[in-house]
Amino acid sequence: MTFLYIRGSNYSVSKIQLNYMRLLTIILLILAAPIYSQTGPGGVGNTDGASSLKIWLRGDDLDADADFTDNPSNGALVSTWSDYSGNSNNFTQSGSNRPTYSIGTFNAVNFNASAATVQFMNATSGGSYNNFSAFFVTTPIDVNVSHTLFDGTSTSLRVEQWNNTNLVGFTRYGVADYSSTLSTPFGTRSILSFHKSAGSSTMNFRRNNAGNNVNIGSSSAGIPYNTLGRNSVGADKATGDFFEVILFHSRVNNAQRIIIQNYLSAKYGNISIQQNFYNQDNAGSGNFDFKVAGIGRTNASNIHSDSQGTGIIRINNPSALTNNNFLFWGEDVKDANYTFSITDASNNYVDRIDTKWRVSKRNNLGTVTVSVNASDLNFNSPDGCNQLQLVIDNNSNFSSPIITHTFTLSGTGASAVYTATGVNFSNNNYFTLQYVDTIVLDDTTAYNGSGISNVSDTSDGCYKLLIKSTADGTPSLSENANVREVEVESGGKLVLDDGFRLQVTNGIQLDGEIRLIGDSQLLQTHTGTSQVTGSGNLYKDKQGILTDVFQSGYWSSPVTTIGSEYTIAGALKDGTVVTSATSTPSNITFVDDHNGATTSPITLSRRWLASFVNSDEFAVHQNENQTYNPGEGFNTKSTGNTSGQNYTFIGLPNDGDYSSAITYGYFSLLGNPYPSVLDGNQFLSDNSAVLNTLYFWDGENDNSGSHIRSAYQGGYATYVSGIGTPFGAGATPNQYVSVGQGFLVYASTTGTIVFNNAQRNFSTASSFYGKSSVTTPFPILRIGLDIELDNNEIYHRQLGVGFRGLTNNLDEGDAYMLDFQPSDFALVVNDTPGLFVITGIEDYSESIEIPLRVYLNQQRNLTFKIDAIENFTPTNIFLKDADTNQFYDLATDVDLTLPAGDYVDRFFVTFNNGVLSTGEETIDDNNILISDNDDVLNVRTADNTIINTIAVYSILGQILITEKVNASTIDLSIKFKKGQILIVKVELENGSVISKKFIKR
Repeated sequence: MTFLYIRGSNYSVSKIQLNYMRLLTIILLILAAPIYSQTGPGGVGNTDGASSLKIWLRGDDLDADADFTDNPSNGALVSTWSDYSGNSNNFTQSGSNRPTYSIGTFNAVNFNASAATVQFMNATSGGSYNNFSAFFVTTPIDVNVSHTLFDGTSTSLRVEQWNNTNLVGFTRYGVADYSSTLSTPFGTRSILSFHKSAGSSTMNFRRNNAGNNVNIGSSSAGIPYNTLGRNSVGADKATGDFFEVILFHSRVNNAQRIIIQNYLSAKYGNISIQQNFYNQDNAGSGNFDFKVAGIGRTNASNIHSDSQGTGIIRINNPSALTNNNFLFWGEDVKDANYTFSITDASNNYVDRIDTKWRVSKRNNLGTVTVSVNASDLNFNSPDGCNQLQLVIDNNSNFSSPIITHTFTLSGTGASAVYTATGVNFSNNNYFTLQYVDTIVLDDTTAYNGSGISNVSDTSDGCYKLLIKSTADGTPSLSENANVREVEVESGGKLVLDDGFRLQVTNGIQLDGEIRLIGDSQLLQTHTGTSQVTGSGNLYKDKQGILTDVFQSGYWSSPVTTIGSEYTIAGALKDGTVVTSATSTPSNITFVDDHNGATTSPITLSRRWLASFVNSDEFAVHQNENQTYNPGEGFNTKSTGNTSGQNYTFIGLPNDGDYSSAITYGYFSLLGNPYPSVLDGNQFLSDNSAVLNTLYFWDGENDNSGSHIRSAYQGGYATYVSGIGTPFGAGATPNQYVSVGQGFLVYASTTGTIVFNNAQRNFSTASSFYGKSSVTTPFPILRIGLDIELDNNEIYHRQLGVGFRGLTNNLDEGDAYMLDFQPSDFALVVNDTPGLFVITGIEDYSESIEIPLRVYLNQQRNLTFKIDAIENFTPTNIFLKDADTNQFYDLATDVDLTLPAGDYVDRFFVTFNNGVLSTGEETIDDNNILISDNDDVLNVRTADNTIINTIAVYSILGQILITEKVNASTIDLSIKFKKGQILIVKVELENGSVISKKFIKR
């Protein structure tokens, strides 16, 4: 027979059974490379209770909770010494038999044989093993009695035998004492270990790894673990400190024994041992004493190729592991919590873990795999890039790494593991873990960014941006950038060039300055309340459009200056010198005079500072020191700068959720609270329950030369979702509300208006009132009317009609006109009082007619025109005069002169030239036939279905006629004005209701 020895077990196979031999060879290979990471002492065994590690008691963590700060005080009685093995085999004691806790260079449990009452501890689950390895780190004290380690009912492990003074041994009660040749290490911290295989009567005794084999007379005799510190009758007592106790219920192989001995030697003050292969545990090497683990091989039957130990580094899969090859690693921080902190410029501001490792390598075992459980690492942010790296160097400062390996992350959650393969260590190498978490601007140098000059760009959204106190604004951000968070140290400057945006996922710690040049913008995208903190300032310019001291404008601050509020004087500064990296804006001078001025610094009149929140008044006078909440706007007049005055806002940037209560029928002057544009569509959508229109006061063309309100010539530019109309010839609002822009809202119901980061956007297609165009996804018709005024000036009004699948009734696509002039025109919404400047109606078709209302306070010359056609191309557009039944082609402007009057049902915009007014019989899809002969309207059903009732309405929804029918035909007398648009509503016997529009002949 041929025998193969595989990890302590004998397998026999016949020489002729070759297939079984191959199978056992495969088993050997599998067993030689454990499939789990070994977290036991030195990386031998595991702590899940499933390995051969049976008991593991550690004096540095008495309750085995991995918290080294909650141990008892020095001299405290020890009731429980908890088991680290995963088997919960704790050792306990009560009353006066308890040992004490000893705090020193290394913490321990202390037994005292001279105490009045014997001290010992009982295992939760005692027993014995005849196949085992046991390790004790202890400092025994000689008190002239035998010294017991583990004890049971029939056997005992002894530091000192009863009849053999100063010899380590083993006792079989009632049989014999078996003494080794190893002397008891009284007064010296030492590692004692005992080893025996099943089926063998030889026990191996070791002191600091020096061995002595003794025949104990029985192969079935084994090691007991019922008690620790005395024998069963109390005659043999332990005295001294016990630092660590380890028991395996199978004999570890020689490679594993060497690894455990080196782990214990390093941990407990570089105990001098034989086969001391780890040599980084002394002051000259840097005292890398902690959490030592190793892999290695003494021969083909003694292999350990996968270790993690008590640390976080797992190393396995050596590519060339042969006899007498070992690799050990240990770290220099005793209780590292594996957090990361940023390095300095000399190390390129990487984030490095709070410990480092050093290796001892014996011979060449090839390359290895290094892995770390993601759950063992405390990254600076769960949202960070966390691209972990293994850095190897010959120097502990890692200033010039030999090689850097990038880990691969596999798995998710608790199973996520970082792995680096093909790692080659040399003897005495240092290694550590790092990752790039932060993009840094320091002085005039940037580090780690993906953009121009190593600053951030849009691919850097998982990084933090750190602006050091030395940063002077160069390099600036000269392209769009995304980052996770921002920190600006006191004295530091971050400059964002004109036309670009910085988008921040989370918070901003601002103790220095952020300067937004020109139309650059700052966005934050998190939900909830503000995450901006600090004592620094954001600088943001806004160019006013007012050029006359009599002109007014609505403003809103993108910053706060007093906690969560702002004042006009605190936030608004003289921006005559536009913001740059070195500009210093001055405070504005506020005066009681009526007029502002372009003095230095500029002057504003406080007489025109006004606001109104949830008010039925359009102006409530304020002063420059009145506090405002973010999102609340204010009114001011111009300095008279003929080019438009530039202002600079300074303060902490607004961010997150803000709200403002509003009552039905009341107005509020609000505004964009953010240092980025506000998406008007999203804002209106979020607040659709309480409002649907934004009104922007346009005083740019107010040439009244007066401060008297009744003389103002300004008005409101208006915006509903997707459609904006200007006031007069002014600017047309678009989707994006500019930084610093205030606007008026009107409450359609009582509720709360909300602002949030989801409404923020970036667009340079916005100045005051959004002068640049933005594409709208539905067709829009812009109808214009020029009215010649008394002074030969032309007043222009534009109306907006959106074909967007809505109704002709009041809905979210309609905007009331707030500034109807003495001579003006407006849109009409069915069955709704009031005048409208914008309406959203059904999808476009050639049958649609759009009613207009024209009001003239005296005879005027008018010009009807089409200002713009967007997103569709109608074949024809006509102005219909219902009084004359005349159609004017609006392909060219239409000039009319009309006397004073209120023209409600006369003018319509149509897309056909009267095909509905032929008087011919028409049939719709429901077999309803209608004909208009003179003043008689004939209605009948083609299939003789009974008509229950019939009603005739005006285009505004007014009921003109209603009758019960109970027949399939009816003739109605309709003596209405020629050209009037009528709607016939028919209710049939079968419950169908049909409406049809026609024009009176």
